[in-house]
Amino acid sequence: MNNATDKRLLIAALLSSIMLVWYAKELSRWQASKQASGKPVEIVDNRPTQTSLNQPAAATILKNEPNVSLTSKSLVVHVGTETASITSAILRDFKGTKKDEQLLIKGQAPLLATASNVAWEIQEQLPARVSFSGADPGGTIHTISYELDPEHPVIVVRAGVNSSGSSAAKPSIYGTWYRSDSLSGRQNQLEADVLQIENGGKHIIVRAPLRSPKIISRGTDMAALSERYFCLIVDPVANNAAITLLPTGQDSIGLRADADTDQFQARVYIGPRDYFNRNQAGFDKAFKIGVLGKIGLVLLLFVKWIAHVTGNYGVAIVILSLGVTCLTAPFTMIGFRSMRKLQALKPTLDKIMADHKDDPKRANAAVMALYKEHKVSPLSGCLPLFVQMPVFIALFQAISHFTELRGQPFLWISDLSLPDRLFHLPYTMPVLGSEINLLPVLMAITMAVQTKMSQASTATSTGNSTANMMSGPIMPIMFGVMFYHFPAGLVLYWLTNSLTSLAWYRLAK
Repeated sequence: MNNATDKRLLIAALLSSIMLVWYAKELSRWQASKQASGKPVEIVDNRPTQTSLNQPAAATILKNEPNVSLTSKSLVVHVGTETASITSAILRDFKGTKKDEQLLIKGQAPLLATASNVAWEIQEQLPARVSFSGADPGGTIHTISYELDPEHPVIVVRAGVNSSGSSAAKPSIYGTWYRSDSLSGRQNQLEADVLQIENGGKHIIVRAPLRSPKIISRGTDMAALSERYFCLIVDPVANNAAITLLPTGQDSIGLRADADTDQFQARVYIGPRDYFNRNQAGFDKAFKIGVLGKIGLVLLLFVKWIAHVTGNYGVAIVILSLGVTCLTAPFTMIGFRSMRKLQALKPTLDKIMADHKDDPKRANAAVMALYKEHKVSPLSGCLPLFVQMPVFIALFQAISHFTELRGQPFLWISDLSLPDRLFHLPYTMPVLGSEINLLPVLMAITMAVQTKMSQASTATSTGNSTANMMSGPIMPIMFGVMFYHFPAGLVLYWLTNSLTSLAWYRLAK
């Protein structure tokens, strides 16, 4: 192909990448705008019943009622004395929007609730436990109790129904999660993750906002409602609950757990979402972790250890990136040696292109035959990228919910879990938004320099447009756009990787 065709291909690829990112962003925004304004949606209980008794309905709006406080080492919960619901919670080990305040989790509806048509009375109140009992208008006796785990942010919930006659009334627990962190919606996606042990350990993942209830069959092991760093997980002790995910508003997500007996017990976790904290509390299976995710957790353990030694997570990420790049150096050197072979073949390749300038098909066939004869590949320069990309994906999966990275500074970066946000513009740019993030720009520049140095020692006038596109300017631009809204910690990792690979390349020359 001629140069004009190659340029058109590069421009088309770049524009297509930008349009795809823009379309995904606008589609997400349009879907969000079609939802409710953020006010809680009334939850209508349409479950079949064998009697005329009123089924429990969740309290949809917080009442102005007296509260009692339950306190443990890591958690404080406030329980309404009239609704017997958990109205709010405080995570004592984490800071909220204002750095000097503990993280408060509260919305327009209770975090945990049960039947709302009951005249509740406190039966027992202790520093870490409270229990209620009451009757609904149909004469059914309801009970519920909350007891805090002394070490972990876990609440043991016990609910019961004592119906007269042959009533089929069963206890239900409602959970609602509100965005509690000071992140934008784009950086703080709400989602539900339901683990079903009777379905081969399958995870059902649903992102908010929901348009309609989603019924999950029985056999649920755990059901989690979460934002990026914090979550609420319901773990039915006897797995005797059916889960229904509920549309509760644009800035919240809800569920209902329906028991199949008149007694229901569950452990409820309200705390950080990251694996290490959940594992200590016995909720390690609540979210899906693949093979790469497990590798990422091992990398995070190494990062935590380095950060403990150095006192800074930014330094720890830089050291991790240096270590990974050095370990993958043999593959990098293989790529460099292959590029040198290509450079040695450049005169022959140029002659082939000149001899078949009017027949691109024969030229490409001759070039491929030459590559095969000398056992080289035009994509050999991408070998280091292909080797290191799985490591990066593993780290991305693990670090995305790594709570200890939240709020950690490094150089000009105020929070390694967010884009570095050097400053804001008074207007919004397509795809990139109104934020100027320096790290992705530095990363793209470094990759462009690395690409230029590679091309200087690689035969590129081969007529192979695919190879030219992969080794040309399109890769740095695409990576810069893709990484623009990534957490600064991940971009810092890849920037360090690119700089180290550049150093290896110079040493190998």
